[in-house]
Amino acid sequence: MVEEAKILVFEPDLLFSSKLDSSIRKMGDQVMLVTDQANLLQELTRGMPKVLVLNLDAPDGKLDLLRDILGREPCSSVGYYSHTNTRLAEEAKRAGIGVILPRGAFVSRIREILAKALKGQ
Repeated sequence: MVEEAKILVFEPDLLFSSKLDSSIRKMGDQVMLVTDQANLLQELTRGMPKVLVLNLDAPDGKLDLLRDILGREPCSSVGYYSHTNTRLAEEAKRAGIGVILPRGAFVSRIREILAKALKGQ
């Protein structure tokens, strides 16, 4: 359940989610992975994590749902997207995602980005 996890990650790609899980656990933080949108929304209704990490390409244009959730109970949020899908950066900003970057930049700086997000910066 989210209230036990400091970091909730939404990543449908099982190979990449495994890589994220491993990287985050090496930092010593509790992480919960969800691979589909229904589970993401279910977990967010149970309670907000300290940090929400999202593959922005995955919600199929439904980032507005996140705006409503983040507006009720804010948390640090990080979103990453395929570098070929730059329109998502603006959409994610409107949805209230705090840190938005291409996937490559996120992967190369994951520890730094999550450390700042956990501190609320």
